[in-house]
Amino acid sequence: MTIVYETDKMTALLNTDAIITEVVGLSTSATGAESPFDQFAAYKTVYRDTFDLWTITARDDASSSKLVGLYCFGDINQYHVFNRDSHTWSNAMRDAIIAKSIDESKVDYACAIYVHADYTGQGISRSMQKKRTAYQISRGMTHSIIPQIIGVGDVAKNLNTAIAAANSAENIGADSDDNAIYLFTLSNDVWS
Repeated sequence: MTIVYETDKMTALLNTDAIITEVVGLSTSATGAESPFDQFAAYKTVYRDTFDLWTITARDDASSSKLVGLYCFGDINQYHVFNRDSHTWSNAMRDAIIAKSIDESKVDYACAIYVHADYTGQGISRSMQKKRTAYQISRGMTHSIIPQIIGVGDVAKNLNTAIAAANSAENIGADSDDNAIYLFTLSNDVWS
């Protein structure tokens, strides 16, 4: 088994309804439950067609290129929820970033990471995290925001451990659900 990773915009990697259907299946496998909202429409209409997020796919070349991992991320300016004046907490978050003399256009956010249940424990999420960080750094991104708790299971634990381990991680506020928002310097050292 060899896992093949690819990084590109969603419009390139999730360009057919069949691939979006694969993503929904992957998400269901990774979380252990079907989502209460229409994931197909969300991935196709919102994440791909509206935001056109950056994406890393992980496919098992020994299993007919089965989609076994997906990581979605983008610049904070791609997400409407982070727009200034969309929420009082988003204003406070952006003010905290600016107060640190950080260019807002150089801050990213990772919104979803899934690994198929049959492929957990094989380092796929860590590999995707490393690839995302390296890719964003190569694009000139310097920082990332991330809620205190994101994802489910081991993925959430990995991300939270990375946040805690990042020397530059700093709590810069909370969202409307009182989830802490951390700001940290993008560095591949976090994932070693």
